[in-house]
Amino acid sequence: MKVLTFILIIFIILQVYRVTIIFFIRKQYLIKKIFEVFILLLIIIIELLNMHYIDNNKFNTILFLISIILALYIGINIIYERITKKESLSILSVKNAIDLSDNGIMFLNDKGNIILINVVMKDILKEYKINDNYIDNLKEKEIKEIHNEHVLKCLNRVWQLKINNNKEVIALDITDIYKIQENTRNQNIEIEENNKKILKTLNNIEEVEKEKKLIKIKNEFHDILGHRLSLFGEYLKQDNINKEEIKFMLDNLFEQFTTLKSPEENLKKLIEVYKVFNINISIIGKFPKNKEVGETFFEIIREAITNAIIHANSKNIKVVITNSLEKIEMLITNDGIKPNNFINENEGIKGMRRKLKEIGGILIIENSDEFILKVVI
Repeated sequence: MKVLTFILIIFIILQVYRVTIIFFIRKQYLIKKIFEVFILLLIIIIELLNMHYIDNNKFNTILFLISIILALYIGINIIYERITKKESLSILSVKNAIDLSDNGIMFLNDKGNIILINVVMKDILKEYKINDNYIDNLKEKEIKEIHNEHVLKCLNRVWQLKINNNKEVIALDITDIYKIQENTRNQNIEIEENNKKILKTLNNIEEVEKEKKLIKIKNEFHDILGHRLSLFGEYLKQDNINKEEIKFMLDNLFEQFTTLKSPEENLKKLIEVYKVFNINISIIGKFPKNKEVGETFFEIIREAITNAIIHANSKNIKVVITNSLEKIEMLITNDGIKPNNFINENEGIKGMRRKLKEIGGILIIENSDEFILKVVI
C-alpha cells in the first residue's frame, strides 16, 4: 500500500505539472485549455480521494481506474494532435502574415477580382482611387518602365510592380535603392555638365590664346614693317642712293626676326640693317640665357632703337646688359634730342611695359642728364 501511495503522490505532481504546461505554455484555444485543465484537476481530486480511502480496496480500484481513463483521454488527445497536426496555414493565418509585410501583395482570380490583399496594397489602390481593372490601372500610374518592370511613386515611397500571370501582383518597396540610383544619375548628369563647361572653357581659353598670339603676330609685323618702311622712306630722300643697299633693305623688309632665329642673331641682323642708314648700335654684355627673357629684351631694344631714330633723330644707340645672381638689368641710351620733362607714353612704351610684366620685369624711364630706358628683372 505504501508503494501505491508513493505512486499516487508522483502521479499528482505529474498532473499539476501538466496543468501548468497546458494553461501557460501550450498554444491552443482557451476553451480547450480550460477543459483539459478541468479534467486534470478532477484526476488530482480522485487520486487524493484514493489516498484517503486507501484501505477500501474496491473503492480505491474504482477511483484509480477513473483517473487512469481520464489521463489516457488527455494523453491520447495530445498524441492525436501531434500526429494529425498539419503544416499548412489557414487563410486567416496567411492574411495575417502578408499584412505584416512592407510590400504590397494582391491575388486575383480568373475574373480579375481580388481574393487576397494586404493592407499595403489596399493603401496603394486607395491612393490611386483604383476600384477595378487593377493591373491595367496600376500600369497607367507608372513613372517609368525598367526591364519590363513598372515603377510607381505612391504614399511617399517608390514601388516596383511585379505581375505574375495577371493573377499575382506584388509592389516591392525600392525607395532606398531608387534614391541611390537617382542620386547617382543626378551626379552623372552634373559631372557631364561640368565636363561640358570645362571643355567649353578650355576651348574658349584656346581661342583666346590663339587670338592673343594672332594679335601679337599682327603687332610685331605692324611694328617691324612700319619701322622699316619709315626708315626706307628716309633713305630714299638721300642724294646718294646705292642699289645694293636698296636690295638689302627690300630683302629684309618682310623678314620676321623673332620666330626663326635666336635673340642674338636677330639683334646682329638688326644692327646690319641700321648700318645702311648710318645708325650705329653698340651692345655691351650678353643676352640672358632664358629664351623668353632674351626674346623680350630683343623686342624692347628694337622698339627703343626705332623710337630713338624717329623721335630723337639719334645716330648712336648704346645698350648695356648686366647679369647677376640677384637681377638682370639693361640700360638703353642714345645721342639724340632730349625729350621734355613730361614724357607722353604711347603704344611703344606701353607695349614694353606689357611685355616686361609678363616675365616679371619693370621699365624705368630716367630723363635727367640724358634719356635712359632701364629694364630690371
